Amino acid sequence: MKLSDARVMLCNMQRDIISNTHTYLVQAVSGPNDQYGVSYDYRDQMAQATCTALLDTKNGHVYAVRRACSNQTVPCAEVCSSLGKTCFNSLRVYNPLTSLPWGDTGKLSARMVRYNGCGGSFCGPNFCCCRS
Repeated sequence: MKLSDARVMLCNMQRDIISNTHTYLVQAVSGPNDQYGVSYDYRDQMAQATCTALLDTKNGHVYAVRRACSNQTVPCAEVCSSLGKTCFNSLRVYNPLTSLPWGDTGKLSARMVRYNGCGGSFCGPNFCCCRS
């Protein structure tokens, strides 16, 4: 195989991986000896980044805490309080409407709702913004 053919093949592989990221989502599962197990979800990243941006002070730790979507679930104020934290907002992070290939612009994809509060026992917020 020529070097130029190998480069083309590598570029094609990289393009396929990037354009099909929805099929290549990584989820690391902790093993029996793994004390640093991680569960990856892009919604966690979106919620954490949004909660951090919404924090109204310069100091403090920010936590995006998952909340079950149910009319039986306690409000975010109680979720944060149970962790010794204070709620300052809540979010609903949705699955993307579509998976866009890399470089595709001008189309809708990810979305979320900011509730501007921590109350309510309804299926709405799936993340609570907590701070210490």
